[in-house]
Amino acid sequence: MKFPVQALPYPFLFFLLIGAVSPASGDKIDDAIQTEMKNRGIPGLSLAIVQNGQPMKIQAYGSANLEHQVSTRIETSYCIASITKQFVATGIMLLVAEGKLSLEDSPAKYLDNLPTQWKNITLRQMLSHTSGIIDVENDLPTVADTVTMLAFDYTDEELLDLAKKRPLNFNPGEKYSYSNTGFHMSGMIIKKLTGKNWGAFLKERIFDPLEMENTRINRLDEIVPHRASGYWIVSRDIVVNGPPVSPSMMAYAAGGLRSTVIDLMKWDAALDSGKILNLKQLQQMWQPTPLNNGTTTPYGLGWSVKDYNGQRMISHSGGRESGYSTYMAKFPDHRLTIILLTNQYNGASPRDLAKTIVELVLPQLAAEPTDFREK
Repeated sequence: MKFPVQALPYPFLFFLLIGAVSPASGDKIDDAIQTEMKNRGIPGLSLAIVQNGQPMKIQAYGSANLEHQVSTRIETSYCIASITKQFVATGIMLLVAEGKLSLEDSPAKYLDNLPTQWKNITLRQMLSHTSGIIDVENDLPTVADTVTMLAFDYTDEELLDLAKKRPLNFNPGEKYSYSNTGFHMSGMIIKKLTGKNWGAFLKERIFDPLEMENTRINRLDEIVPHRASGYWIVSRDIVVNGPPVSPSMMAYAAGGLRSTVIDLMKWDAALDSGKILNLKQLQQMWQPTPLNNGTTTPYGLGWSVKDYNGQRMISHSGGRESGYSTYMAKFPDHRLTIILLTNQYNGASPRDLAKTIVELVLPQLAAEPTDFREK
């Protein structure tokens, strides 16, 4: 049995022209996605493929809400989790461009009462996961411990205090270790310098100018049109509601945005056109980060940067324990972008789905297995 599918209505009221995908390629992509959704127990998924500046395929599959039998739409709103990081990093880059801070500044210049051990950390290291600061969300013994922690509400300062009580995992710049805490701190710094919550700042500087009308901070009490419910898979045949995550943890700067594939296409177009960030700024964000020993790590500023079978790939995944997994990947040499949003946390692996799609769209990239992981 195939999942219900909602394709893009024509004409699509988006500022780009509709591209074309051959029927054969389209069918193969649909078949691959629906097969993987069935195998992985994914309730709902929204997909956008953009090539050469044109939407190649925009499609919705499955259910946004199982209990009420609501099908997904291309307008379905998902928690995008760590895809949020590229927007927070962009906010910092905008403040750098205005001369309000430097990537080489210490966070202690902007945040009070940080441990002495943190004085040599830079904002660049916070945005590239090379600071050594623990991940307050994931540096816990088990997934169950993380789920328990996420159910509690914290002020910004209380959440930061959890990290301040722990020693650094390593000396700043020594190696890469994924840490949500650095992005939480970056959100606090944006507020300190602008007087606005990080989400309000991004709305003013990015979302409103790009008419990303359905991109916003996660607010559990807000009425959100077409909001997808989040799920976990227990077995191939059993899906359950995702566990509760507190309002503060759903809205913090390490992963607190929700969006749609349509809005993320607008963001993708802005990246390519230089509307928000110029080429020099993007080059800084899309470069591997140097480590103290002279090597580099395949993560820039809010983006993973690595090769996929010899081709440059700029990407990021996202996962929110309340029931969402997401992925966005850009292949600049081929002007190809793939955006996948799902409402399942454990086992959905949209990154693997993206790999399948890439190799259907660009068969020449299927030469040999490649690891898509950035964490």
